[in-house]
Amino acid sequence: MFFSNDKSSKKTDDSKKEMSTEQFILTLVSIAVALLLFKFYRNWRYLHFVYFEEMYYGAVAVGLAFIAIGVWRYFQWTKALRQRVDRLRLVWNKRAGILAGKITDGSINLFIPNAVRVGHVQIIGATGRGKTESVIYPWIARDIIAGHSVILIDGKG
Repeated sequence: MFFSNDKSSKKTDDSKKEMSTEQFILTLVSIAVALLLFKFYRNWRYLHFVYFEEMYYGAVAVGLAFIAIGVWRYFQWTKALRQRVDRLRLVWNKRAGILAGKITDGSINLFIPNAVRVGHVQIIGATGRGKTESVIYPWIARDIIAGHSVILIDGKG
């Protein structure tokens, strides 16, 4: 029943989880170690006395292997997040400039760095869409409050 493909069971398929390769190998190694310990149970004191150093190094190696696998899995799970942070690092710092909006999921504010914004800016949109009131006026107000000078040339077609 453990590896059964019977779909007539009462449990839904959502509750069944497949065993990963790492879990399967770990299970086999655990069973092998348990069988070896059971086989040598009577001679345990003798084996422990004679092979203590080898057993100690083996336990340390297994522990280090578990730590290495955990670190590797951590970096695999966080890879997408680290890539996202690297792409957004320059534009999510409040001290970098002026608020421009949020990313699509709304979790991070985006700022236009002052070094980019103080140069020439072109805001494109259809007539009457609110470019001046929604973008230019707030930028001018923030610059004046911050004590910066402002020059605005609003050319008409």
